[in-house]
Amino acid sequence: DTKPFSTPVHHMLPHEAAVEIGTKDCNKCIYVNSLSPGTQYYVRARVKNERGWSEYSDLVSETPRAIPSSPTNVHVNAISGSCLEVEFHPPLYGEPLISYIVQWDYSETFTLAQDDSASCTSLRYGSCVISGPGGPPPIKHEICGLNENEEYFVRVAARNSVQVQSIYPSGNPKDNTNW
Repeated sequence: DTKPFSTPVHHMLPHEAAVEIGTKDCNKCIYVNSLSPGTQYYVRARVKNERGWSEYSDLVSETPRAIPSSPTNVHVNAISGSCLEVEFHPPLYGEPLISYIVQWDYSETFTLAQDDSASCTSLRYGSCVISGPGGPPPIKHEICGLNENEEYFVRVAARNSVQVQSIYPSGNPKDNTNW
């Protein structure tokens, strides 16, 4: 005789947060929803059976991680006839950061910037990895080798230890990077 399964009463804030716990095979799993990436959470549990309540388990902590949000305050300035400077601030979440990716292209779809031939020095399009979290904001990067009077599109993404994932079989967009 099994009883219907429901989320146990909890004292988490916000109250609409849900706690779900499950066994190894995820039979009657319990999940915790609506958590903020980068915030450390603590969990302990106890169970009830026909003999009563158990003691609480040891306290366990974990910090949910996610790919970083988009860098903020992104600005592009022309500094010469063939160079642009992009400046930006770190993303709102996703730390600790490993690097930033700056891409530029004369196509709004960034097709060439995503190609394996794109580099920090390719002409008219490119993709450049800036290692490390950078110094104090704004973080600046020069893009040169551009044609004067040609329109260019620039985007910036941050990276941390969470791997991006392919999200569409068509490959467009390529992955779940937050640009």
